[in-house]
Amino acid sequence: MPYSIPYIFLIIFLFLLSLLQLSNYNSNEIGNKSLNYIALIAFILFFGFRGFIGYDCMVYYPFFEKLSTIQQLNLTQYTGSFDIGFVIYASIIKTIYADFHFFIFSSTILDVILLSFFFKRYLNKRYFIFGFLMFLGFYGFLLEIEQIRNVKSLLLFLISIKYIENRNLFKFMLFNILGILFHWSSIFLIPLYFFINKKTISLRWFLIILILGNIVFILQLEFIKPIVHLFGSLLGGTFSKKVDFYLMSKVFSNSYGLSIGYFERVFTAILIAINYNKLMNSAKYMNIFLNSYFIFIFIELFCSELTIAIERVAPLYGYSYWILLPMLIYSYKDILNKQMIYIGVIIFIVIKFWVGTDVLHVYDNVLFGKMKSFKERSLVFDKNAKSLREKNLKK
Repeated sequence: MPYSIPYIFLIIFLFLLSLLQLSNYNSNEIGNKSLNYIALIAFILFFGFRGFIGYDCMVYYPFFEKLSTIQQLNLTQYTGSFDIGFVIYASIIKTIYADFHFFIFSSTILDVILLSFFFKRYLNKRYFIFGFLMFLGFYGFLLEIEQIRNVKSLLLFLISIKYIENRNLFKFMLFNILGILFHWSSIFLIPLYFFINKKTISLRWFLIILILGNIVFILQLEFIKPIVHLFGSLLGGTFSKKVDFYLMSKVFSNSYGLSIGYFERVFTAILIAINYNKLMNSAKYMNIFLNSYFIFIFIELFCSELTIAIERVAPLYGYSYWILLPMLIYSYKDILNKQMIYIGVIIFIVIKFWVGTDVLHVYDNVLFGKMKSFKERSLVFDKNAKSLREKNLKK
């Protein structure tokens, strides 16, 4: 698809930078940092100055335009529509400079800062740029473009992982309560504190769940919807209303079918299974990310009857890819195996963008001068959104 070309150029550019970073010729500290800065600047220029791209800008632009500055902000008018922390955050940005594109730029800067902290803690320094590639290739693009509230809550959780390691519940809760104020989906991350750092599920059970999950997915067996409805009823309030809305929606309650994403998940799961023990022994914190991946693959396979689970909940645990795949490559001593996995992952990401980018993601950049207006984008959205949603469900 021609819509994907700008995104593929960015992927290839970051790929080349990551190759330089991985090479022995650029192992010195100054060269390594310079490459990091180039990659981060490219990321910020590309996403921070983007135009009205994707589905969610159709909601966030009108919201931002009507939003009051912090001095006149009345939070009660947003009850039940936007999370209070996000409203306050957006209002502060508007108080600084009342332009939607500045809001997107500021949000991108924040995302890059939080991601950088995360990757510096959990990845070898020569895989820093590769971490950003994994972010874009595995759910990060969706988060960055379509879920600017969700990504903030998720990144706050990622920063708080060190408090899971250190068993500091107070600091962990501070970060994740703040995350809930940005998006309610953080409620699915808070319970991880109590078990995600425990013993990793055995390879045997991992394979059993993987086989059963594929049977459920392929046969499209339904059992999740009644459980979700009951859970929403017990919580009540705004949460119950959101659950009922998604369950009744023809878009968000449909089932996912076979797709390129499904085959990627199966292949990745097999790759992780083959190297399970090697990954476990590669770093003391790897149990956290292996357990996270187990939750991710469980949701993807067993909850496919609910589109909302695949689009909104599963990506919350997709961060496991961002660490597991670089660590998998790092753990191999054989150069050929490293290269095969590395190049294979990049080829898949390019194919994913080539197939998955649609007319709503035609790239615009504020710095380029001429850019389609919100009204023009709205017309394209109104014409194509429904058919594209239905098409994506059949992929």
